[in-house]
Amino acid sequence: MRKSICGLLVLGLYSAVIFAQATWTSPFLNTSTDEPSLSKRPAISSFTGTPTRILITRPVTKYGNAPLEDKWLLLLCEYYLYFRLRGIEAVSVVPQDALVELVPEYMEYKMPIPIEKYGAAAKKVSADYLIYIQCEYNRLLSEGQISLRKDTDINFFGKIVSPSSDKPLFVDAKQFSVDKLGMRLDMFLNQVFEVLNIGLTEKNRNFMETAVMGSNGKKIKKLGEYLAAAYASEVTEWSPFIKKYKRLMRRNADMLIGYYAGAHMCEMAGKYLDAAHLFHSLIDALDMSYPRAFVETCRYYRLSGKFDQVEKIIGAMPTVEHLKHDVTMEKAFLLESKGEVRKAADMALDVLKEDKNNKRAREFYKQNTYEYVSE
Repeated sequence: MRKSICGLLVLGLYSAVIFAQATWTSPFLNTSTDEPSLSKRPAISSFTGTPTRILITRPVTKYGNAPLEDKWLLLLCEYYLYFRLRGIEAVSVVPQDALVELVPEYMEYKMPIPIEKYGAAAKKVSADYLIYIQCEYNRLLSEGQISLRKDTDINFFGKIVSPSSDKPLFVDAKQFSVDKLGMRLDMFLNQVFEVLNIGLTEKNRNFMETAVMGSNGKKIKKLGEYLAAAYASEVTEWSPFIKKYKRLMRRNADMLIGYYAGAHMCEMAGKYLDAAHLFHSLIDALDMSYPRAFVETCRYYRLSGKFDQVEKIIGAMPTVEHLKHDVTMEKAFLLESKGEVRKAADMALDVLKEDKNNKRAREFYKQNTYEYVSE
């Protein structure tokens, strides 16, 4: 008798959960239903115009202050967007350091930031569009006693807005499992390209068609938890922490996002050589389909004082129009390390002639012209 009652209770609870899910309606209107395919968009031969400038807002949850359990998901989404979009020639992403200057709360993860504040910042950095992401990890279904619908571990909402209008150009609302996080984020970005008419070169298409998140939900969550621990200042000893992180990456080499995110995590800890090694893995994995990996690997080797490695990477760098100023500045830093200050300063001046707002070139030129003028 007791077993029968228990069985009825379980069945009733099961039915209640299923009913709640079946009757759940997304609060967001104009959600996408048709997923455009990269294969339907012909590749452009090259990109020579002005890139579409995009500001990525800090991902948030519907709960406001992000609980620690959700931070892993928010950080993964944020890094994923930067990783993917910074690899597209027709896109210019507003750097995070520029956002921190305009929106100091950006790196705190303590409170939601009004979209209006991002809009004001977007105008100051000449951003054409903003990407807004909201997502939650549904712990009731994935970690509690009841685990009935594994396809709804994550509630996801994304939209594109213009700084001059609150009306979204595109809205996407989905529920899916953790193992599909990379695929779903790629679908979202694919629709961004479609709506904003952003063309992809063949290299860009190859990069976008390469899975970079993996498909093991537990390992994806583990990766995010490492990042969340780093940002929550839970790490007291960085060397053993990074060693464990690298071990995770060796065992899950298909999670390329982990090399990108891990390098930035190491940079935050001042571990530039570890960051260089992680980014170098992206060169090995993606080669010419992600040319930014060459620039970032150079930068980290330079910051760690390994100029012999910098020279090797520069020699192998592909010629890409949208990265030419970054490459020129790495060459300038290399010349400076060899004592060829005049040549280095002249290279920075060449960058400033084409991009007067290039902060790194301006600071480099100011510092080094003072050095050689005073000789």
